[in-house]
Amino acid sequence: MQAMKLDAPSDQPDWYSLGIKGILREVKKYGDEVDTPAYDGDVVLLASDPPALGVKWQDGILYLNRLTGRADWKPLLALTILRSYRMKSR
Repeated sequence: MQAMKLDAPSDQPDWYSLGIKGILREVKKYGDEVDTPAYDGDVVLLASDPPALGVKWQDGILYLNRLTGRADWKPLLALTILRSYRMKSR
């Protein structure tokens, strides 16, 4: 984000204990809700327990796989997306 001259959020430890409403409140500071993730970089809220965020990339979603502790990619149709956000324009 800094390379694009956008304000990047600083890491806040309390983010890791936020509930779904708190997560969405934070995401809305940086992005506008859209109907579907159409562009690489759109942020999505995935239906999982606990809720997880992912990023649209190459007709799929990049997300952190909790089992392996690594980034994983799945096709858009393989995941249930609850909400989608696009970075606010300057």
